[in-house]
Parts: sequence; structure tokens; C-alpha cells
Amino acid sequence: MGLNALLLVQPDEAYGRSYMEHVVALSGDEAAPPAARQAARRLRDTPPAPPALVTLGKPDLRPLDDATVVVDYARTRAAALGSVSST
Repeated sequence: MGLNALLLVQPDEAYGRSYMEHVVALSGDEAAPPAARQAARRLRDTPPAPPALVTLGKPDLRPLDDATVVVDYARTRAAALGSVSST
């Protein structure tokens, strides 16, 4: 959803219309920082969660960490574009 907000400020048809299309496009966007591209690739490659079951053990929080990297990138880019467009 963070990428969707960024695309409102700076539209880019290459990023598609759905949230998943946004993540896939970011994963290959050479203009984006390497950390954001890598996080997007891991999110793209993470299989959907299985049906809700009680899981024993420690959950894998890496997809959450990757989503945080992508949202931080989108927030930073949108803020930078907002300051440029307002001047």
C-alpha cells in the first residue's frame, strides 16, 4: 500500500495496478535502492500464507521486515517528491 501512495505522487504505468504488481515492478526497478529491490524480491517470492493454523515455534518475521523496508522506501520517495513538487 505504501507503493500505491508513492504512485499517486509519481505515477508510473510500469508498476501496474495491483499491490502485487507494484512489488514485482519494484523488485526490478534499477532506480530504486538495492535494499528496497531485494526486499521486494523476497516479498514477491514468499509463498502465500497457508490457512490459519496454530503454529508451534518461532514464526518467520522476515517478510514483515521486508515489507517495512519497502514502505520506508516509498515514504522517503514520496516525501522527497512532495518537497520537490511544492517548490
